[in-house]
Amino acid sequence: MLVPIKELKVGMKLGQDVLCPKTSRRLLSKGQRLTSLSIAIITGRGDYEYLDIIEEEKKQADINVKQIVEDVPELFISPAQKQSYHDLYKAVDSFVQAENNYYWDLCRINIKKFLNLNYDRISDFLFIVHCIPVIPILSARIINSMLQASILLKEVQTGLDDIYRVCQATLFAYIGLKKFQDDDEQHIKFGISLLKSLDPGVPEDVIAAVAQHHERLDGSGFPAGAKEVHLWGQVLGICDEYNQFVCRSIQEKTFEERPYWFRKFEPEIIQLFSKSIADISTRCFTTEDGKIGKIIFARNAEKPIVMIESEKDFRGWKFSVLEKKK
Repeated sequence: MLVPIKELKVGMKLGQDVLCPKTSRRLLSKGQRLTSLSIAIITGRGDYEYLDIIEEEKKQADINVKQIVEDVPELFISPAQKQSYHDLYKAVDSFVQAENNYYWDLCRINIKKFLNLNYDRISDFLFIVHCIPVIPILSARIINSMLQASILLKEVQTGLDDIYRVCQATLFAYIGLKKFQDDDEQHIKFGISLLKSLDPGVPEDVIAAVAQHHERLDGSGFPAGAKEVHLWGQVLGICDEYNQFVCRSIQEKTFEERPYWFRKFEPEIIQLFSKSIADISTRCFTTEDGKIGKIIFARNAEKPIVMIESEKDFRGWKFSVLEKKK
């Protein structure tokens, strides 16, 4: 099908080669997936009005989130932390199934309980963020974004109450995806309307985060094409873009570090996100025999690849693969 250049989305599959009109040099190949960078190049050159895009059937992945969490090695996250994750997941999933006052109260209580129990070690949950491919499952997608936003905001020394409010905004930013697609602004309107009905005294900052989580500083976002975006809206936006990017890279087996974010978010947010969330190799752990380990790779719920402190290797490290439980 022919798609206008302005409607191109990351992850779309090209049905034609993209050529340079002046040199006839091929810039992109038929069958290639569009990235943020390739879309920026195409729109910046202005050589095409439409591109042929291959339509694909959406497949619902069979993912057992609870089992993935249980299989996370206890070197990274304790049984008590896993249980707190399960409690939060159950509350969020109940609200996703039936968005009413009772389940919102349950969510609110469990979000606060989760943050109070895990605030000091919230970055421990980064491993779960990296190993659960979340996009096909709305509840997991919401919680992954909550965890990322919490880790990111703690890095900027935001208070616990603000982090709770951003978690609340995350829930209502994505709840509309039950009924509407990501690129349909109706899911934003649905979330704001539901938020105001369930929490009439909600701060304007939370409403702004929900309203602006698809806005980008370069004006390429929606629904308003705003170039001034609330900090919390940027936090939700960068978390969600990264989750979608990771899921695509898993499916396509292309493991780049991060998508093309230039001018979409504040440089400080991009830098902090890259350091605290995208780069999992900064996370260290201690083995049972007292050696230091670093996580190298932990995607798609596979056995994590790590580097363990070693006396035999002249560089002082050796690669290893950890088993599930220990």
